[in-house]
Amino acid sequence: DAILCRKNVTVIGSLANGLQAGHKVAVRANIEEILAFADGADRLMRGERTFSPTSLALFETWRDVQEYAASYAGRDLLPIVQIIDREGTAYLRDMLSRASPEAEADYVVSTVHRAKDSNGTV
Repeated sequence: DAILCRKNVTVIGSLANGLQAGHKVAVRANIEEILAFADGADRLMRGERTFSPTSLALFETWRDVQEYAASYAGRDLLPIVQIIDREGTAYLRDMLSRASPEAEADYVVSTVHRAKDSNGTV
């Protein structure tokens, strides 16, 4: 079984829900980009600008990110912003480390891009 997501940040919301429900969840997404988001969030919360990942580069403060995520245009960021606001970036990193290998997982949470096989089909 699989849950397909459009973006890495949406994968995080599905991973969190699965882990909270006690499921073994595998992740097929750009983990480095998600960790970079946590690092960028930490910098913004300290009052520093960040240029990585690009999804945070235009914001001057974490509050700016929160406001954008609450808007229609920024709704894709909302799951990861809510997790960071509620649990912190350390929780996000821990959650990623708790993802299961695919062979042991109840299901896989994947971005559509990562789910495509060599023929370009999902």
